Amino acid sequence: MQYNDLRANIQSDLGGRTDLVPSLIDSEVAQRVNFYQTENFASQSTLDYSIVTTKGASIYPLPPYTIEVTGMWYLLGISTWIKLWPENFETLVELDDIQPSTQAPPNLYSVYGTSFKLFMTPDTQYPLRLACTKMIPPPVNDGDVNFWTQAGYSLIRWATDATLARGYLGIPSMGDEYDALASRELKRLNEFSEIIQSTCYIQPHMQ
Repeated sequence: MQYNDLRANIQSDLGGRTDLVPSLIDSEVAQRVNFYQTENFASQSTLDYSIVTTKGASIYPLPPYTIEVTGMWYLLGISTWIKLWPENFETLVELDDIQPSTQAPPNLYSVYGTSFKLFMTPDTQYPLRLACTKMIPPPVNDGDVNFWTQAGYSLIRWATDATLARGYLGIPSMGDEYDALASRELKRLNEFSEIIQSTCYIQPHMQ
């Protein structure tokens, strides 16, 4: 199921009204996704390779939608990933109190807020690999496929139906019907997530 299928079904659920333009549906879908992103089922473990260090810079923003960082490595040469070790942020600040900072390959990291700090301060560009848990972003483009157009499809479909029916169409009874369907689907997803988390844990192989 692609995002354009989800959008088309929402419009069909609400009578196929031509005034339910894509931008209106897109806005409400994004709001519903943001509302449910804190649920246990709405995150995924992933490896992120988007960050490359800068010579002389020790602080970097976390990748978008990151909830937790569980591991970090930097690439030495073309194929060797060197593990960085987590450390308390205050400790890194104390270690890094020399100005200018000592520049060398990093060996420690600390996450604070939406950023992280490396120590030592990188002396050149190093690609980073972050093992992290991320919230799943809302679909945007017609061909987007992710959790919200697959396993979470019914939840977002009915939740969006409910808010548009009640707030845009002014039909509270229809909104209540779709709210009931969304609540049922939310319960199902949470129950399934609890079963998966209690019966298995898959840890990716790391160097």
